[in-house]
Amino acid sequence: MVCSRPRTSQPAGARSWTSACHSYGWIDALPPCARAIRTRAIGKGEDLADSLDIKFYIMKQRIPDAVELARKGLKRNLGQAYFYYAITLSADHTEGLRAAKKG
Repeated sequence: MVCSRPRTSQPAGARSWTSACHSYGWIDALPPCARAIRTRAIGKGEDLADSLDIKFYIMKQRIPDAVELARKGLKRNLGQAYFYYAITLSADHTEGLRAAKKG
């Protein structure tokens, strides 16, 4: 579900459209966006989709999931700096320092 301002004859500020969105925020939109990129993008789309998923995991404080996905991404593309950043957040400080130096 993507929240957008409903089309009405009222001016933009006259009606609150956030009530239709409830607690659905931009963070919760990241996984559906990543899925859409994976299904429609060609070439570098996988890195972008993984970056969105990693951002979601970090924002939801699921750091181990973010680090695991970043490791998989680095096997595919060593030039993606965001993957190194995610690994710096890991509990393993030695691995995090190595990732910081490389990234």
